[in-house]
Amino acid sequence: MTSFGGAIVGCGGGGSSTPPASAPTVTTGAATSITSSGASLAGTVNPNGATTSASFLYGTSTTALSSQTASQSVGSGSTASNVTATLTGLTSNTKYYYQLQATNSGGTGSGSVDSFTTASIGTTAGAYTVTVTGTDTNGVSETTTFTLTVQ
Repeated sequence: MTSFGGAIVGCGGGGSSTPPASAPTVTTGAATSITSSGASLAGTVNPNGATTSASFLYGTSTTALSSQTASQSVGSGSTASNVTATLTGLTSNTKYYYQLQATNSGGTGSGSVDSFTTASIGTTAGAYTVTVTGTDTNGVSETTTFTLTVQ
Protein backbone atom coordinates (compact mmCIF):
# COMPACT_ATOMS: atom_id res chain seq x y z
CA MET A 1 0.00 0.00 0.00
CA THR A 2 1.16 3.51 -0.76
CA SER A 3 -0.27 6.81 0.51
CA PHE A 4 -0.43 9.91 -1.78
CA GLY A 5 -1.80 13.08 -0.22
CA GLY A 6 -3.90 11.17 2.25
CA ALA A 7 -5.31 8.75 -0.33
CA ILE A 8 -4.35 5.12 0.09
CA VAL A 9 -3.58 3.39 -3.14
CA GLY A 10 -3.39 -0.39 -3.20
CA CYS A 11 -0.90 -2.27 -5.24
CA GLY A 12 -0.33 -5.89 -5.99
CA GLY A 13 -2.46 -8.55 -7.48
CA GLY A 14 -5.39 -8.09 -5.16
CA GLY A 15 -6.82 -11.18 -3.54
CA SER A 16 -6.30 -12.09 0.05
CA SER A 17 -3.42 -13.47 2.01
CA THR A 18 -3.59 -16.18 4.64
CA PRO A 19 -2.09 -15.21 7.98
CA PRO A 20 0.79 -17.40 9.09
CA ALA A 21 -0.08 -20.34 11.29
CA SER A 22 0.52 -20.22 15.04
CA ALA A 23 2.54 -22.93 16.78
CA PRO A 24 0.38 -25.49 18.59
CA THR A 25 -0.72 -24.88 22.17
CA VAL A 26 0.46 -27.87 24.23
CA THR A 27 -0.34 -29.07 27.75
CA THR A 28 1.49 -32.06 29.27
CA GLY A 29 -0.87 -34.13 31.43
CA ALA A 30 -0.40 -36.61 34.25
CA ALA A 31 1.20 -40.03 33.97
CA THR A 32 -1.13 -42.88 34.98
CA SER A 33 -1.11 -46.69 35.19
CA ILE A 34 2.48 -46.62 36.40
CA THR A 35 4.04 -50.07 36.82
CA SER A 36 7.57 -51.31 37.34
CA SER A 37 8.17 -51.25 33.56
CA GLY A 38 5.73 -48.79 32.03
CA ALA A 39 3.31 -45.88 32.24
CA SER A 40 0.58 -44.15 30.27
CA LEU A 41 1.11 -40.51 29.33
CA ALA A 42 -1.53 -37.95 28.37
CA GLY A 43 -1.84 -34.35 27.34
CA THR A 44 -3.69 -32.01 25.02
CA VAL A 45 -2.77 -30.18 21.82
CA ASN A 46 -4.60 -27.32 20.10
CA PRO A 47 -3.37 -27.29 16.47
CA ASN A 48 -4.41 -23.62 16.10
CA GLY A 49 -5.79 -24.26 12.62
CA ALA A 50 -2.76 -25.94 11.03
CA THR A 51 -2.04 -29.64 10.40
CA THR A 52 -0.22 -30.80 13.51
CA SER A 53 1.61 -33.88 14.78
CA ALA A 54 2.57 -34.63 18.38
CA SER A 55 4.75 -37.00 20.39
CA PHE A 56 6.12 -37.38 23.90
CA LEU A 57 9.80 -36.99 24.65
CA TYR A 58 11.07 -38.86 27.71
CA GLY A 59 14.21 -39.85 29.56
CA THR A 60 15.89 -40.08 32.96
CA SER A 61 17.08 -36.47 33.04
CA THR A 62 15.32 -33.17 32.40
CA THR A 63 18.17 -32.21 30.09
CA ALA A 64 18.22 -35.50 28.19
CA LEU A 65 14.71 -36.37 26.99
CA SER A 66 16.38 -38.64 24.46
CA SER A 67 13.57 -41.11 23.75
CA GLN A 68 10.45 -40.30 21.75
CA THR A 69 7.08 -41.97 21.21
CA ALA A 70 5.66 -42.45 17.74
CA SER A 71 4.36 -39.27 16.14
CA GLN A 72 0.57 -38.99 15.97
CA SER A 73 -1.62 -36.66 13.97
CA VAL A 74 -3.86 -34.30 15.95
CA GLY A 75 -5.50 -32.71 12.92
CA SER A 76 -5.84 -29.04 12.04
CA GLY A 77 -8.70 -27.83 14.20
CA SER A 78 -8.81 -24.96 16.62
CA THR A 79 -9.74 -26.80 19.82
CA ALA A 80 -7.64 -29.01 22.09
CA SER A 81 -7.39 -32.71 21.26
CA ASN A 82 -6.31 -35.46 23.65
CA VAL A 83 -2.98 -37.14 22.98
CA THR A 84 -1.94 -40.37 24.76
CA ALA A 85 0.97 -42.79 24.61
CA THR A 86 1.98 -45.92 26.49
CA LEU A 87 5.59 -46.42 27.52
CA THR A 88 6.92 -49.97 27.98
CA GLY A 89 10.29 -51.52 28.70
CA LEU A 90 11.20 -49.01 31.40
CA THR A 91 13.53 -49.75 34.31
CA SER A 92 11.93 -50.34 37.71
CA ASN A 93 12.34 -47.86 40.57
CA THR A 94 13.56 -45.14 38.18
CA LYS A 95 12.46 -41.52 37.85
CA TYR A 96 11.47 -40.60 34.29
CA TYR A 97 10.83 -37.13 32.90
CA TYR A 98 8.48 -36.51 29.98
CA GLN A 99 7.15 -33.68 27.84
CA LEU A 100 4.48 -33.44 25.15
CA GLN A 101 5.59 -31.59 22.01
CA ALA A 102 3.63 -30.76 18.85
CA THR A 103 4.71 -29.27 15.53
CA ASN A 104 2.92 -27.55 12.66
CA SER A 105 3.85 -25.01 9.97
CA GLY A 106 3.82 -22.26 12.62
CA GLY A 107 6.47 -23.91 14.78
CA THR A 108 6.79 -26.27 17.74
CA GLY A 109 4.86 -26.02 20.98
CA SER A 110 6.04 -27.72 24.15
CA GLY A 111 4.22 -28.59 27.34
CA SER A 112 5.82 -28.61 30.76
CA VAL A 113 8.35 -31.28 31.73
CA ASP A 114 6.72 -33.60 34.28
CA SER A 115 7.94 -36.77 35.98
CA PHE A 116 6.95 -40.11 37.44
CA THR A 117 8.83 -42.94 39.14
CA THR A 118 8.32 -46.53 38.06
CA ALA A 119 7.30 -48.98 40.76
CA SER A 120 9.86 -51.11 42.54
CA ILE A 121 9.89 -54.86 42.17
CA GLY A 122 9.58 -56.95 45.33
CA THR A 123 10.39 -54.26 47.84
CA THR A 124 7.44 -54.79 50.13
CA ALA A 125 8.93 -55.34 53.57
CA GLY A 126 8.15 -58.61 55.32
CA ALA A 127 9.09 -62.25 55.70
CA TYR A 128 8.17 -64.65 52.90
CA THR A 129 8.24 -68.43 52.98
CA VAL A 130 9.32 -70.01 49.73
CA THR A 131 8.86 -73.70 49.06
CA VAL A 132 10.54 -75.38 46.11
CA THR A 133 9.50 -78.87 45.09
CA GLY A 134 11.27 -80.87 42.42
CA THR A 135 12.52 -84.26 41.39
CA ASP A 136 16.21 -85.11 41.46
CA THR A 137 18.05 -87.09 38.79
CA ASN A 138 17.16 -90.37 40.57
CA GLY A 139 13.43 -89.63 40.41
CA VAL A 140 13.19 -88.78 44.09
CA SER A 141 10.85 -85.92 44.95
CA GLU A 142 12.38 -83.30 47.20
CA THR A 143 11.00 -80.21 48.90
CA THR A 144 13.05 -77.34 50.26
CA THR A 145 11.59 -74.51 52.30
CA PHE A 146 13.35 -71.29 53.19
CA THR A 147 12.40 -67.87 54.50
CA LEU A 148 13.19 -64.69 52.61
CA THR A 149 13.18 -61.45 54.58
CA VAL A 150 12.79 -58.11 52.80
CA GLN A 151 13.57 -55.02 54.86
